[in-house]
Amino acid sequence: MLSLAALLLGSCGRDDDSFVGRAYHNFTAFFNAYYNARIEYQRGMRAIEGALKYEKDAPLEIFPSIESAASGRQFFERVVKKTSIVLTSHPVSALADNALLLMGKAYFHLKSLEAAERKFKEIITNYPEGDVVDEATFWYGRTLAQLQQSEEAKSVLGSVIASRKTSDVVRADAYFALAELAIKDEKLEEAAEEIEKGLRLVKDENLKSRAAFTLAKIYDQLGRFRDAARAYQIVIDLDPPVYEVLYAAQLNYAIDLRRQGNVREAEKRLQKMLDDDKNYVKFAEIRYELAECFAQQDRLGKAIDLYIEIIRRAKKTEASAKSYYQLGRIKQKISIDFETARAFYDSSRIEYSQGEIKQLAEEAFAKMDKILSLYEERAVIDSVLKLGILKPLEKDTTKKIDSTAVASKDDEGTQLARRLRKEYRRSVTLALGGRDVFAETAGGAVEQQRRQKFTLAPARDTITFVKYHKDFLERTAAIGNFYHLTLPMPDSAIMWYERAFRYSFNTVFNLSDTLKRQVENAKVPLLFSIADVYRTINQEEKMDSLYRVILASYPNSRYTNRIREYYGLPIVEESIKPDRALYLQAFAFIDSSRYDLALRALDSLCKQFPSSELRPKALLAGAYLLYEKFSRPDSALSQYKLLASLYPESEEAKFIEPTLQAAKAIRDSLAALADTTAKETPTDSLKNQSTPPTKPQEQPAKQPKKNPFEKNKGVRKDEEQLAPPSPSKGEQPNETDPNNPQSGGEK
Repeated sequence: MLSLAALLLGSCGRDDDSFVGRAYHNFTAFFNAYYNARIEYQRGMRAIEGALKYEKDAPLEIFPSIESAASGRQFFERVVKKTSIVLTSHPVSALADNALLLMGKAYFHLKSLEAAERKFKEIITNYPEGDVVDEATFWYGRTLAQLQQSEEAKSVLGSVIASRKTSDVVRADAYFALAELAIKDEKLEEAAEEIEKGLRLVKDENLKSRAAFTLAKIYDQLGRFRDAARAYQIVIDLDPPVYEVLYAAQLNYAIDLRRQGNVREAEKRLQKMLDDDKNYVKFAEIRYELAECFAQQDRLGKAIDLYIEIIRRAKKTEASAKSYYQLGRIKQKISIDFETARAFYDSSRIEYSQGEIKQLAEEAFAKMDKILSLYEERAVIDSVLKLGILKPLEKDTTKKIDSTAVASKDDEGTQLARRLRKEYRRSVTLALGGRDVFAETAGGAVEQQRRQKFTLAPARDTITFVKYHKDFLERTAAIGNFYHLTLPMPDSAIMWYERAFRYSFNTVFNLSDTLKRQVENAKVPLLFSIADVYRTINQEEKMDSLYRVILASYPNSRYTNRIREYYGLPIVEESIKPDRALYLQAFAFIDSSRYDLALRALDSLCKQFPSSELRPKALLAGAYLLYEKFSRPDSALSQYKLLASLYPESEEAKFIEPTLQAAKAIRDSLAALADTTAKETPTDSLKNQSTPPTKPQEQPAKQPKKNPFEKNKGVRKDEEQLAPPSPSKGEQPNETDPNNPQSGGEK
């Protein structure tokens, strides 16, 4: 009988569709090819799953990505070969559609998406009543998604879910595939809903744990920490065989408990993880989260001890970098010790070059470095101001002073002592109850002291001295801006703004009329900034009071309309002041070469508005026109002298000083020449001539700079030596507020 059966089966042809033929092909196909193909496919999937990452920055995915399939490539290639044998040798086998499905899945993992699509469509077309058509349709939808045909993929997957023929297993897979499409579109809420539906149907525990883990990470990103903890608990209850999945779920579950405020329970969970020997290699990460629990409960001594232990035992890791960062935050937020905080942030940014902690440390270090630089510059300026105006030295007048030698305590007690970074760390550790271990964690070599960059020469004249006063005031206001806009620390911001405001009152009597107006204008942004701080801390009564002061006392300031807009009042159109209008009109005439009208406009400005802050600029521009365009050097020189006498501290007077010195040198030379020629010939004396001879016998001691505005044409060489420096074309009045907090903070 066995011989007869073997004879009958052996006589069956390739396309024999008889009962005996089908039985032969089913038997041969299953045992000779399809069974082996399934084994190879399972090996390939295990290889993929072994390569999956479960780190916190891993992408959100439920199914292994097509990019991760490279680890199982050799197995999937064997699947294609073996299923090809089934379809070639046994086309009438009942396993033909199963073989097509297995081949399509192998092509999918091999990134041969077009071939995979053909196989899945072949099943849907040729085997509509088969037992794998629902699974083939699901894989067809996944393939469309990989081919960037998202809408078609959603439609196909939706049909799988809606079909009555679809099994719960395949329907769960379809929900998860829709969730991945929603993640791709950054629709996390929609993705979470699809995963929740799939979790109710899924049978495979490995797939269920991956789906729950992805769901928990989505809830973490959405800030729904209670839901995230629930999803992590699903993973923990499943006890997945993959260690990384279970560990990540346990750790993140404890973190979410802490975020909910259940710190004690989170602490217990973390302690339990430390007791598990399997987690020994993860001690740094677990201890860091435990330290965060202590810090959240204000148990800083224990937190600092753990941070230091991590720094000692886990060098150059993300946990040690984060520990340095947290020590910096403690010094910044609690101790207000920016020097030490900067040192810790500096260590954090170089400890670990990957992940988001490096960027956070870089930003924190830059903030601390900025505020300390402002303090340092202000202290140096204050030290130089205390020296007063020094008389010119006979030798080495350009030598810069050692700012550290003259640095004194700031008027409010700020002392900027320089110490090594290692000393900063040791001091903060000991002060907050930590152990002195920095000799072991600082890398062995003594770190260099941060170089002091800002130096300043002592003032040799009144103009420089006044400029230093203005710089000091600017730095004071900039510190207020920093505390208000960057850190923020409202109380400190108000203190520094008020300090700058008081300084303007204390120094106003020492300044010229022009600088008095500038200082007066500087009050407005300070008042507005103080009001803005009160607005941010919801002290509206104080804010309203300051806003009313600005509206009443400074109606023409640039902040008036902003305040009116805040209260819903009509905006007042800004108008150009008459003196400014004349000044702009004069330069418009210069641009159109109507120099007589320009000179007339400048003269009108000087006569009609003698107290205008634009008058020095108008005198300078008028002198330029008299010399360059009207060839009247005597009149130009006279106007220069008037400018120097009326506004000796102005920038314009400083600008023309070389020209006046050159003119004086020429006058002295001509006077000496006149005395010599009077003795030799009875000619008229040259002493009172307004212009020098064409070739003077003596040159002035110091030549003035050549006129940068235009080339001198048709001017005698002796007159060229008296050429006035030109005003900046189109120069606008100096109405800028150096302390404006809305211009970006500090300079």
